[in-house]
Amino acid sequence: AKEVLERASDWRHLVPVLEMIGYEGWWYGDLDKALESWQEMADVARAHDMPALEAQADLNMSNVVRMQGQLEEGRRLLERAELWPQVFTVFDGVDAILHGGGVTAELLA
Repeated sequence: AKEVLERASDWRHLVPVLEMIGYEGWWYGDLDKALESWQEMADVARAHDMPALEAQADLNMSNVVRMQGQLEEGRRLLERAELWPQVFTVFDGVDAILHGGGVTAELLA
């Protein structure tokens, strides 16, 4: 699937495939494979203006490197300040919908 999506330049569907390939590495203890796939996920998401998915990739990579004892690198990945405000805006919108509210103009700004 990865190669087909790359040939088709279907970035929106490639990113979740890269995430699943990373989880395959995670599940089978191949942390290098997980990191490689999630780094590619972050790169594709960044190149195609998908900040929430880039942040998800950074979060996934942070989990791996912290498990490997690389606490500073894990912290660096978590503190990518240019990504998190956008992600939290998405979370706020989802939270508002789940709790009976709606998405307000402030959340869409």
